[in-house]
Amino acid sequence: MNMQPLKLSWVGICLCALALPLAGVQALDFQPYFEEDFQWRLELSPLDFTRDSDYQARQLSQRFATARYKAESKDYSGALADLNGAVESAPKYATAYAVRASLEHHLGYDVDAFADSARAIKLNPNLSYPRRIRGIVESESDRDYTNALLDFRQAIGLDLHDIQVYVECAYVERARTNFAAALGDLDRAIQVNETRPEKPRLGSPYWAAGWIQSDVGQYPLALKNFRKALKQSPSIRCGLRVWVLRARLGDREAATSNLVKHIQFVSPIHRNRPLAVCERFLAGKASEEDLLQAAGDSALNPAIRRRELCTANYYVGMKRMLDGDEAGALRFLQQASATALNCFPDCESATVEAAALEKAGFQAAGP
Repeated sequence: MNMQPLKLSWVGICLCALALPLAGVQALDFQPYFEEDFQWRLELSPLDFTRDSDYQARQLSQRFATARYKAESKDYSGALADLNGAVESAPKYATAYAVRASLEHHLGYDVDAFADSARAIKLNPNLSYPRRIRGIVESESDRDYTNALLDFRQAIGLDLHDIQVYVECAYVERARTNFAAALGDLDRAIQVNETRPEKPRLGSPYWAAGWIQSDVGQYPLALKNFRKALKQSPSIRCGLRVWVLRARLGDREAATSNLVKHIQFVSPIHRNRPLAVCERFLAGKASEEDLLQAAGDSALNPAIRRRELCTANYYVGMKRMLDGDEAGALRFLQQASATALNCFPDCESATVEAAALEKAGFQAAGP
């Protein structure tokens, strides 16, 4: 697999095997792609490649590409082995440590992730990406929002065009319930995103804006931004949010019809992944039990399973609420909130929705 250095991302935008040319696909709310839920956070800054070793980037691009493929195939041990090999073959190449740190964090190995990102910063303090990864670890594993923001602001100082750093600042400000500051960071991210010379533009600033606007009740604005995110970076996760918002705004039948149309484009090898099951669940093609079983699969990495269960409980709760079962919804939303996943959108949103139901006087119902 050949990969151009300036476009290097070992997770990538989507699984290209599902990028099928389909007539009339523009009518769908989202395209026939399946992507990892964490890929935006791992995009490397193009500017970093002018500051790190171009030779090492070329030499290791194949190894990074192989690790990306294995991670997308859920072969995390194989992906880590490839990244370990990258570090061993180029022990002074900062980006190798930072990329490994990103996967370690995704798998819940936060002590290792912090050490690798710190090592990358020490090897090359002029890179924004390692500071971004360390800031993510600090904010999500330790709730150390002060140092996380310090790392993010320093990363911005190193690369004003690293869009994802602004987005990460917004995640932290959202976790601190500082919504105005979060949306301000996203305004800057969107401004940079819309003037960046390389294509495609990232969907993450619009995704984050839609998430925060949804949490504060700005549903039409949220829907507009989620749709912009879908246009730039098609994903099932974003499409699920669009369904919830359209259902809330009285367009549930058409939203469900779009889900049903999209389901046929999901590859059989991905059909039983939790997000794909969640899509079928909202479309009425899978049960609550199907979704919760897929999310709680004991074969999943524990950190990933925790996130998947949070997402599953959130959407079970939201569908129950939209069906008029507020007491039943509250139970699942509370369970999603109880995962206590810092800066994780579905956990933060579940907390908001549960609080609103509790304020309205509802009490959680049993099974």
